[in-house]
Amino acid sequence: MGQEATVSFSSLAGTVYRGTIQSIAPTATVVNGVSTYSVVIALDTKGEELLGGLSGTAQILVQRKTDALLVPTWAVQSSGGRRAVTVRQPDGTTETREVQVGISDGLQTEIVSGVREGEVVVATTAGTTRTTATTGGGSPPVVVPVPGGGPPAGGGRPPGGGG
Repeated sequence: MGQEATVSFSSLAGTVYRGTIQSIAPTATVVNGVSTYSVVIALDTKGEELLGGLSGTAQILVQRKTDALLVPTWAVQSSGGRRAVTVRQPDGTTETREVQVGISDGLQTEIVSGVREGEVVVATTAGTTRTTATTGGGSPPVVVPVPGGGPPAGGGRPPGGGG
C-alpha cells in the first residue's frame, strides 16, 4: 500500500490525476486466462467532482531508480536467457557485448554492467539501423509503471513478469 499511481479517464481527455494505493484485493479475478486484482486508489482531484462510473486507466509505480544507465529497449537482444547490445567502436566497427539489465519501463532499459555511459549502441531492425548513445548520471529516473485497466483503477504485473 502507499504506492504512487496516476489515473486518466477516457471521457476527460488530457487530464491525469495523481493518487495513492489504498488497498489491493488479496485474490485475483481470472477472465480468459488473465488475472486482474481490484485496486482502490485515493485520487487527488484538486477539488474537482468526478462522476461515478467513469472508465479509466491506472498506472501504478512499482519501482523508481535514479542515475541509471539507459538504452532503448529495442537495442537489447535476448537469446538463451542472456542479454546483449551491439556497441559501435571508435574505429567504426561493432562489438556485441553481454550486458546485465536492471529495470525497464518497456521503452528504456537500465544497463547494470557491460556498457559505459557515452558509448554508442546500435541495433538493426527490419533492415533499418538505429543508433543511440547510452545515457546516465543526470538522466531522468526510470519509472516502471504497471498498466492498469477497469474502472477507475487497475492492476497488473510489471513488464517481464514482476522480476
